[in-house]
Amino acid sequence: MLIPIVHNSDRFWVDVSFEYEQQICVEAPGELSRYLLKNMRVNATLPDAEIVTEVNQSVRKLMQERTKVKEIIDRISAVYGIPPTFVDNMIKDGIFIES
Repeated sequence: MLIPIVHNSDRFWVDVSFEYEQQICVEAPGELSRYLLKNMRVNATLPDAEIVTEVNQSVRKLMQERTKVKEIIDRISAVYGIPPTFVDNMIKDGIFIES
């Protein structure tokens, strides 16, 4: 999962992964379960340009194909591991389509 952070007015991306344990409290997992976070690992810290350039190309292509914004957010989130709320905010702020 890629999470953007800002340090001294510069944005970086932290590639993190989580180890968790699922506890199922009833018969069907969708009915009631909880996840216990066991471990979190920082895999890499990447400069903004390394992420935004590639993602920007994907967003532009999807926009040219007249893909709905909701679908763009879902696809970018799934492919790059960026949480949907961050993708949504970045599209609204024009970060992915400026350059």
